[in-house]
Amino acid sequence: MHNDVQIPGIKETPFGNLIYGELAKGCLLCMRGRKLVIFATGVCHYNCFYCPISLEKRGRNIIFANERQVKRLGDILEEAELMDAEGAGITGGEPLYRFDETINIIMLLKEHFGKDFHIHLYTGAVDLVSKKYKKLVEAGLDELRIHLKSRKEWSFITTLSRRAGDCISVGIEVPIIPRKEDFLLSMLNFLAYECEVEFVNLNELEFSESNALSLLERGFKLRDGSSAAVKGSYETGLRVLRSIVKNKLPLNIHLCTTLYKGTYQTALLYFRRGINVAETCEMVEDNGLLLYVLLENFVEEAPVALFKRVYGGTAKVHAETIKYLASKPNLVYKIVEETPTHVRIKISET
Repeated sequence: MHNDVQIPGIKETPFGNLIYGELAKGCLLCMRGRKLVIFATGVCHYNCFYCPISLEKRGRNIIFANERQVKRLGDILEEAELMDAEGAGITGGEPLYRFDETINIIMLLKEHFGKDFHIHLYTGAVDLVSKKYKKLVEAGLDELRIHLKSRKEWSFITTLSRRAGDCISVGIEVPIIPRKEDFLLSMLNFLAYECEVEFVNLNELEFSESNALSLLERGFKLRDGSSAAVKGSYETGLRVLRSIVKNKLPLNIHLCTTLYKGTYQTALLYFRRGINVAETCEMVEDNGLLLYVLLENFVEEAPVALFKRVYGGTAKVHAETIKYLASKPNLVYKIVEETPTHVRIKISET
């Protein structure tokens, strides 16, 4: 876990996230586990070397709602309801590659949940022409998060941010490349004084199955004690924030860590879904995982409300019965943890 940075003017959240100014509304909902994650497509023509999209999704024209593959648009609504979502984040790939489908998803969510259902969209956006931008506004998009990749795109952001006005909140979201603080500071100064962006999200760079080789070839390493964070990324972000505070830059900046995304955010999302999908024989843990006991020899006298016959003589039994089960030497059982996702993943079995 990251240490307490204690920088005057910087707020720190659990798992090391740092906030200068105010959070974007999309981030506020996300930090409370209230955002449905919609993966609109795995197709993207930018070829960023650090892209963490899984090999399963990369380059494929498929849609996911959280980790549920979408067969029909109604699956998105069902997944949102199962986690009591108050908003959605649309990502990819490049969602604008499937522009019509993305528009349909935004309109569907707004029509079903109402105008207060907050929707943000991640995009490279360099080809976001006026006609497409107008359609996003008309569909009801609330927040546009643009991934800036080079200085050549800065003038485009100036035009887009000024065009947005009060229609859509426009922000920037980029990874923190280690030792690139000079570039980040130049970009932030430009955004603060030449544009009208409302926020900037700086994401700690992360290793994934799909980008590991590309990162290693460029000399990047895992940070000590982490299974995903790139060494030096957080520290680079910290130096940038110290400079921002010193110079009192008029921007809202959020440094988001891989630990937060992989632990805190996931646990909140799991918990909200878990309390809606858990069976009476399953316990929802604080981390959102579902806990139950799998009996290999069925107990007829167990309270009906606490068990579910699985197959043959096997039964799922509520974890609250574990003391009773332990007192019966002839019973054979396992304690199981599973994710509350549409397709359940077994995390542990002891």
